[in-house]
Amino acid sequence: MYVYIRLTEKCNLNCEHCFNNIRTNKIIDFDKLKVVLTNLNKRFNNNIFIIHGGEPLLVNTKDIIKLINDFPNNKWQITTNLIYDLTDDMISLFKLINILRISFDIKIRFNNFRNLHTWVKNIKILKQNNIDINLNLCLTKYLINHSISSFINFINRLDTKTYRLEILRYHGNVNCKSQFVINNNQIDDWIFDLYKYDKTDNRCINIQEIKHCINSKNSFYKTCCNNTLTINSDLSIGNCPAYTSNNSKLLLDEILHNHRKIRNECLICDYYQYCRGWCNKMNWTNNICPFPKKLANEILEGMK
Repeated sequence: MYVYIRLTEKCNLNCEHCFNNIRTNKIIDFDKLKVVLTNLNKRFNNNIFIIHGGEPLLVNTKDIIKLINDFPNNKWQITTNLIYDLTDDMISLFKLINILRISFDIKIRFNNFRNLHTWVKNIKILKQNNIDINLNLCLTKYLINHSISSFINFINRLDTKTYRLEILRYHGNVNCKSQFVINNNQIDDWIFDLYKYDKTDNRCINIQEIKHCINSKNSFYKTCCNNTLTINSDLSIGNCPAYTSNNSKLLLDEILHNHRKIRNECLICDYYQYCRGWCNKMNWTNNICPFPKKLANEILEGMK
């Protein structure tokens, strides 16, 4: 089970693309959270706990470290924007967890020099401490306007272990007319070009997921709603971290057995055997689904 833990709704930024448009000063009750995590460990095996927000590093770092130490048999991840002054406790936290995910979005988070300078300075500190960098980048108009080669050069300079390309959804602060949003054909074209640039590069998580779907015919998105939970800062429980407000009032069993809706078009599509309807919470644009067909075709061709 992937368990997202929203330690707080607070954030030091207010990004136009953010799916979480809730802004309160609420911080999770750690004592009650430990009870919830203990009970989840009793019910489900191999739980991965993902510290999320808001910006989770606005919470007392010592409390987060103690929480992780209380559950040494679980794997831990954290997602952060890294735009703050790093402390020794934060460095200790990052060394303690299994995966550190860092957000980087051109012209969204870094619309002023101060934020960019802080981020770059912190990246250097992480590298000096031999902490692996795993990037989250939103696929936006600003990103795809850069050539694939310049993008890869940027990834190489950071010595990024992995990176995930996040697809913007019309939720929270985002709407279909946002200056950042691109359509599904543009997304497919750009990821296809990215794959063609260097097929041996295994750092892009999105491409690895597509390969998995094709090779095993067992789409990650087919089952994600049945193995993902989000614990909100008020200790309510939801499903997908981008849409917890829609189901946080449901009971746990209702959330886990909430059947995904499959569009009629999917059942007559040649790609359904691979994507199984993909993620039904991603947007369709001009009746075009979000499954990257050009990339899938290229991977299938390479398997012949």
